[in-house]
Amino acid sequence: MVLVKGGDFKLDSLEDSNGRFISKHYKVKDFFIATYETTFEEYDNLRKSYPDLPKTIVPDWDRGKHPVIYVTWRDVIMYCNFRSIQEKLSQVYTIKGDFITIDSTANGYRLPTELEWEYAATERGKNILLGNGMNIANPTQINYDKSGFNRSVEVGRYMPNQLGLYDMSGNVWELVDGSYRLPIEERLKIIKGGAWRASAQSITVKGKMQVRVTDSTAHLGFRLARSIFK
Repeated sequence: MVLVKGGDFKLDSLEDSNGRFISKHYKVKDFFIATYETTFEEYDNLRKSYPDLPKTIVPDWDRGKHPVIYVTWRDVIMYCNFRSIQEKLSQVYTIKGDFITIDSTANGYRLPTELEWEYAATERGKNILLGNGMNIANPTQINYDKSGFNRSVEVGRYMPNQLGLYDMSGNVWELVDGSYRLPIEERLKIIKGGAWRASAQSITVKGKMQVRVTDSTAHLGFRLARSIFK
């Protein structure tokens, strides 16, 4: 994992049912974020010790170091908790039926917040468009719909950004801890970073989409984070 030093950052948040984005300044605390998107290899290895972790659909390409896909938001929460247990860390999430609460004092694995994700993707708040530190989407440097793969590629195939983070743009969409604040559809979760089937606009660091907590697709994965307590 990469240590990301905190600082001030402006985030455009979707605030209401009219879809209006409001820019707010935040103070980001130091945190850890995974160098790579979580892979099938990591997910499958954890299932050997924790068989309650749901199985994933086998895609028609290699698993291994490809980012894990066909996982729901709940699957990801369970992965975080089991990974924390395995490494003797405190669990961040408490699951009671359909309700999941977050312990902000826990030192275990979790999803990055939208704020943390975008802060890391912009190399701690730089004025850049893409998660690899560039402003132009080059299909030989990012896996998106112009790259021609029509599938994910192994993590680490392309150059990282200046923080040492790979695939912050492209490859698979990444779930983050955050929900659109909508009165009816409050169970929608935010995803960032674009994917192998996403447009150049979607893979920008500001780009985001929404999924239901039950959604499970070939272009949706996740990346881990951890809090730092001093």
